[in-house]
Amino acid sequence: MSKDHFPVKSGLEIQVCESSVYLVARESLLIILVLSFLQRREQHRERDDTYLLRNRFGMIIPLDFVGTFSNRWSYGIAFGATANKVMFLFSEGYQPLLVPQWAQAFVLLIGGIEVGLSHFPFFACLSSEFGLVSSILGFSYSLIWFVVTILYIIQCPHGQLVGNYETVVFYWPSLLCLAFLLGRFLHIFVKSLRVRLGWELQMEEKPFLEAHQAEHVRQLLRTRPHQERNKSWFQTRIYEWDPYFQFPSRMIGTIVLAFVCLYLFIVIEFCVFVYVRDALDVFEGELESYITSMNQTGTPALLQVKELINITKEVWVVTILPASLTCVSYLFHILACYRKHIKRLWAGDKQFLPLKFHNPSSSESVVAIARYSGWQIAYILWGYLIIHVMQSLCGLVITYSLVLPVIHHRALEMLRGLGIGMLTVYKMFPLALFSSVGANADITENSLCNFSPQDLLRLGLTLAPFFFSDEEQRHRE
Repeated sequence: MSKDHFPVKSGLEIQVCESSVYLVARESLLIILVLSFLQRREQHRERDDTYLLRNRFGMIIPLDFVGTFSNRWSYGIAFGATANKVMFLFSEGYQPLLVPQWAQAFVLLIGGIEVGLSHFPFFACLSSEFGLVSSILGFSYSLIWFVVTILYIIQCPHGQLVGNYETVVFYWPSLLCLAFLLGRFLHIFVKSLRVRLGWELQMEEKPFLEAHQAEHVRQLLRTRPHQERNKSWFQTRIYEWDPYFQFPSRMIGTIVLAFVCLYLFIVIEFCVFVYVRDALDVFEGELESYITSMNQTGTPALLQVKELINITKEVWVVTILPASLTCVSYLFHILACYRKHIKRLWAGDKQFLPLKFHNPSSSESVVAIARYSGWQIAYILWGYLIIHVMQSLCGLVITYSLVLPVIHHRALEMLRGLGIGMLTVYKMFPLALFSSVGANADITENSLCNFSPQDLLRLGLTLAPFFFSDEEQRHRE
């Protein structure tokens, strides 16, 4: 693509495009200080009561990854709002300072802290006990991020890879997540205001058992088994909804973040594909010019190279959809397996776990929970790339084996070769089967004498259809 399609950005546009994290850093620190001031410390010394702050500035816990079931989707959507900045950070595109190469690791570390600090208020406002204040702060902060993202899209709408509206393609999931958070904080504000005015009762902050867990216990304690209803095909074959089970917030956040990261990874991969396609087009043009200068020598080879390039491009684009659907189905498979494993753990069944994980320590459990989300997302992204490459290779094999012979009017040769191959497999299968059976049974020349004539006759009649045609078999009979 030429640079004429993308006008040179002004200084204001560059500042808006590259300083979105820095613009909200002060507001983030202010929100954290306000919520920390409202939060009281649970453990304190006796002389602390004499201080002016009265146990203020407590520790803010943004999210409990162990077993939080409240605001599950809100936490998940908040994770989705951070996906763009996280992917941008992983690609080492966040370089606010021009430093030597040896200091880039420290700059990326500072950038990671800055990105985490800028998104910390989302989770802090969702988990705060002071619903009225936290909802106002969270709504204001989400609105600031929403406006900054809109300005980013307006000032820098295009790019050099996707082309027109590249920024919209990258940032519409973030806008959608921010819009959801705006609605969620508005709902929390209305609910907290009704409780403040006495129109609704204050709910219990931390119940001993969640509602779905209490229903699960009641179901286990029932003396009479309830009559099972007929299940649909979807419930039998795909997934059955369990009203007595809920996924914790860490699983919802992992799945939402994996969806957004997978989408962004596919977009980035397509951008790389566009770059490689343009490079291949340039190479193809130079090769054609070279062949033309050599008096048309080697034209068939040029046509084969051009055909291979074109087929590779088409197969790569076509296999994007099946590779994406495979990874999406795997995400739902993760949820199904998680529910099955948790139910087995509730029943005391640990046989599916390795022995070293039967009785893990508290520290090991916390570390495993913390790294679970990152590992799953990394597996999904790498798995998509590997699946895409393998499906593209299979597509090339199918194209050259079945599609191109039909296009080049060589279908009969293709069918003849396919028939010879199938016939060879059909004839060699009984020999391979008999050899494996003989090897497993340790059949030797001496042990063959132990077979009775009836056994040998029965074995010969079994293998006869594989070696003789129907006419020969009737003649022998």
